Amino acid sequence: MVSTQARQYIANKLEEQAKQNWLFNHLKFEGEVSKQGPNRVYGFADVHITLNSKGELWVESPKYRNFISADSYNTAKEAVDLLYNQLRYIDDNYDRLQSSPEIWVKKGFFSRIKNRFVS
Repeated sequence: MVSTQARQYIANKLEEQAKQNWLFNHLKFEGEVSKQGPNRVYGFADVHITLNSKGELWVESPKYRNFISADSYNTAKEAVDLLYNQLRYIDDNYDRLQSSPEIWVKKGFFSRIKNRFVS
């Protein structure tokens, strides 16, 4: 579980970088588009980034889905850099993804695996 303060810092870094430094051909930063309980959702055209209370970062669109686990980054800068890499990949491969979507993980997949080991 990532603290509320850490998640806020990641959210601030994401907004700062998206507004000032990230230029994409197909993705336009829309800011925070939703707040679902403790989760925060940011929009980049049809791509949504969800920062959840566990520190997981979901990158989702109708044609692409992937996720960054909380243990794959140690700082907010690393988290935001990983998000940028995902968005850059989507932008660079935008046309190909339209005809050949990449849905790497389904929502709930990791929680089902975790629950099997806990049981």
